[in-house]
Amino acid sequence: MRWQPTSVIDAGDGWQAITTAFGRGKDSYIQSSDKAPHDFGTHPFFRVKRSKDTKPDLNRKGYIAFDLSKFRGRAIEDAELVLTIEPSELGFASFVPDSTFAVYGVLDESADAWEEAGLTWQQAPAHDP
Repeated sequence: MRWQPTSVIDAGDGWQAITTAFGRGKDSYIQSSDKAPHDFGTHPFFRVKRSKDTKPDLNRKGYIAFDLSKFRGRAIEDAELVLTIEPSELGFASFVPDSTFAVYGVLDESADAWEEAGLTWQQAPAHDP
């Protein structure tokens, strides 16, 4: 998501668009293989996948965090998360009719200290390998 603007954008009708590139925002992903590199935080995207049977060493989870300091002291009445499926050299999620995506929030703020470039399958927050 690093290709996104580094500023908060007025999206009209009271909406503000913010990306992980703003302030202390961050994004990364983890992969279940012990051979997986640990620099996914440097990628301009994150990959997600869960294979129950075929290749469990290629399971991936994405992590994103937003810097909301610009909105400190202001009431946030509504929020929307927009993720866009992009083609990759690994295939197209939109071509797989049974793809299901789930989004979870980490409520424990002490788990926010993860490092974008050092996140691993073994020590990612709110993750049970």
